[in-house]
Amino acid sequence: MKWENRGIKPPNIAIVAEQIEEVQEAGWTHAQVLLGLEGPGAVAWIAEERGGHSGKRSRSGVGVVQGFVVARRIVDVLEIDLVAVRPSVRRRGIARALINDLLDHEIVSGLAEARLELASGNHEARLLYLGLRFVVVGRRTRYYPDGEDALLLSRLDFSS
Repeated sequence: MKWENRGIKPPNIAIVAEQIEEVQEAGWTHAQVLLGLEGPGAVAWIAEERGGHSGKRSRSGVGVVQGFVVARRIVDVLEIDLVAVRPSVRRRGIARALINDLLDHEIVSGLAEARLELASGNHEARLLYLGLRFVVVGRRTRYYPDGEDALLLSRLDFSS
């Protein structure tokens, strides 16, 4: 599979929102996805499979979304809200590439910190973020509806 990462802009937001709902295993409602894509400071990147053998996108301008990252930029801080990759294409570096591309893009406009939270039991994601130089800076006890703690992660160093 060949895929490429790119930011998304109108008019493709509705199409991407539908595909994000397919990719995420649990999480946001349709309204939350749209707000994440269109709201103040919204930043989103998708990894899309290039259509067919020609490498072209569909008539809608969007290929099949294999993974995504949705974030919000607030002044010089980036809050990463949601990251997911289709189960069938995990462990191919898609999430890592998406996050790296997002950070590289945001650094150009003065990014000082990137933050996120994740379930304490999500060991695969924790390893991914630690490998991307995020550090655990806090914990929210019993944060999720199932009672699981949330780990707060931050990255301040964006030098190569």
